[in-house]
Amino acid sequence: MVQRFDYGSAADALAAALHEHRDSIDLIVGASSGGLAALKLAAAWRKPVAAIGVGASFSTANVAAMAAESQALTSGADQWVTPFLEQGAPQRAAIQRHYGDLARLGEGALIAPAECDALAGAVLIINGGADDFFLRDSAHALADAIPRSLLTFVSGAGHLQPLGAAHRVFTWRAIAAFAATRVRN
Repeated sequence: MVQRFDYGSAADALAAALHEHRDSIDLIVGASSGGLAALKLAAAWRKPVAAIGVGASFSTANVAAMAAESQALTSGADQWVTPFLEQGAPQRAAIQRHYGDLARLGEGALIAPAECDALAGAVLIINGGADDFFLRDSAHALADAIPRSLLTFVSGAGHLQPLGAAHRVFTWRAIAAFAATRVRN
């Protein structure tokens, strides 16, 4: 477990873990926090990326909710976190601490301008049309910050629901089509 979480450190950890496979990776895919880390890794490695459930920045409501989760998980968050607790209580505490780490990022840009430039022509963003975490404006702001990026919304889908049973065929077909026709800068 890491002591502190931020998307740059997550991308660095992924880069270290995947280093020996770098040349054989044609597309990076990630969702939510994994999507933001994937964008940073793709910028560093100059690889195309499909990011699901991402945005340009956290909203005031996001920051407040994550700060609250760092103190005590809501029943919904607890239900989501529990299946991932292979290490038990210490891992639960780390996840709560990481909510605080994310809240401390505030409402600033999650992807730096230089990273956006490095991603030009190599990004597909797929968000749920009913995503209540990264709202449409945040998804549009991220797409607008990355030259020649593609953005699509899955109607009626929530934050990670583009990957759920009702929408996964559409989502993976969109990713496959993007991978087959991507344009690099």
